[in-house]
Amino acid sequence: LAQASLLNFPSRTINSRPFSSPQSLPGEPQISRRPIHSTGASSDAIIFQLAQYALPLFVILLTRVAGFLAMSATASSFGTVPLAAHQIAMSVFFFFAYFGEPVAQAAQALLPTILDAAGAPPARAAGDSTPKRPKE
Repeated sequence: LAQASLLNFPSRTINSRPFSSPQSLPGEPQISRRPIHSTGASSDAIIFQLAQYALPLFVILLTRVAGFLAMSATASSFGTVPLAAHQIAMSVFFFFAYFGEPVAQAAQALLPTILDAAGAPPARAAGDSTPKRPKE
């Protein structure tokens, strides 16, 4: 019964429209279509700007993954029990990293504002007490 209804299904209904046809069906409201406007920049320039921003982040993430992979490979070379201990340690680390990373990013974003605030002499004193490189 279901196959018979699918075979008799009309190829075009009131609410359907083929993708290649921009015209409205009878009784359908006319939709105004605007062309997509370009910003004027070529796609190569946009890709270059994106690469300048994304490449350092990609390298950092790739380095982290390579480090985790090297640790896992090393732990697996020691046997089953060390590998299980490594897996537990990494699971605990990734659980807490989920909460720690946003806090660290928020701290990095808010710290300059806190240090520039007029009422923050203790923060300035802590920043001034950090070890400095010897001048050569």
